Amino acid sequence: MTLDLGCSSCPNDTFIFHAMLHNCIDTRELDDEVIDGHIHLYVNDFSISLGDTGMKAIKTLGRMAEKLEIF
Repeated sequence: MTLDLGCSSCPNDTFIFHAMLHNCIDTRELDDEVIDGHIHLYVNDFSISLGDTGMKAIKTLGRMAEKLEIF
């Protein structure tokens, strides 16, 4: 198995990476395609920079949350 390192602000990513690195998780039974699928689901171009599209999405979610009085 090879790992490509990127950056993530998600604490869960840090925990999982640490656990895999220190053999706290038995990765022998995990299929590489499954692992890659999970990584690519959460780590993508938006992990590096939200850009205009990401900022629009966050503003839209904020407006929706205000309408629903979530915050």
